[in-house]
Amino acid sequence: MEEKKRLSGVGAQNEFRTTSSYSHTQLVTLIGDLDKLAQNKEAEREYFAVLSQVNNFMDKNK
Repeated sequence: MEEKKRLSGVGAQNEFRTTSSYSHTQLVTLIGDLDKLAQNKEAEREYFAVLSQVNNFMDKNK
């Protein structure tokens, strides 16, 4: 099993906090958007149509 060690002096000391804060903000936004989609069926249909287009685009560009 590979042991992972922290490298000292790599990156800023607050880099983890900034990344965690950004990730948390994105997660809260995503949860809020999913709640809105659950309440609005028309928006949900539009969202899934666009999501399907994005997935197709990503599959073609692999």
